[in-house]
Amino acid sequence: LKEAAERVRAGESLVLFPEGGRSYRHRPAPFARGAFLLAIEAGVPVVPVALVGHSGVMDERVRAARTGAIRLVVG
Repeated sequence: LKEAAERVRAGESLVLFPEGGRSYRHRPAPFARGAFLLAIEAGVPVVPVALVGHSGVMDERVRAARTGAIRLVVG
């Protein structure tokens, strides 16, 4: 965590899924603390980002993807 915070402070970008990954469910899973602790340690803001429409394109149960559009929303 401290090494990652140093890299973020040095200007590297990092993308984390605070739920631990994507899910085919239509609601968020409980958040883990790691992403938030990293932001606190690095002294940087958390920028919320959402993937909309991924459940129709990426099926994690069979690890397959279909053509389609996914919208990325940056908060």
